[in-house]
Amino acid sequence: QSTGKQWYQRRVRDIKEIVKFADIRGVRVVPELDAPAHSGNGYQWGEEEGLGKLAVCVNRDPWEKYCVEPPCGQMNLANPNLYDVVEDIYRDMLDSFTGTAFHIGGDEVNFNCWNTTE
Repeated sequence: QSTGKQWYQRRVRDIKEIVKFADIRGVRVVPELDAPAHSGNGYQWGEEEGLGKLAVCVNRDPWEKYCVEPPCGQMNLANPNLYDVVEDIYRDMLDSFTGTAFHIGGDEVNFNCWNTTE
């Protein structure tokens, strides 16, 4: 079974192939890393890698209390390890996409969720 990091590295390679395919055809791929909300699933690997919880409220119910729409999950801004992970993701995005822009989301944060962090 692969680790979260190995899975992520495969996805970066996949993204580069998609961008190359699009570039050849004159299509620009504009990525979005929706953060800090809408980002619970996909960050669960942090604990098994010794980085703690990178996301909080992942798939919490009742979802209406913890997020704008399911599935719930937000980046855990109280975890200092999150910032290194996000920096690496942004670096990979800059290395993987040929355009000059990407979207970061930034909407629909639920403070009830963040108030569950320690």
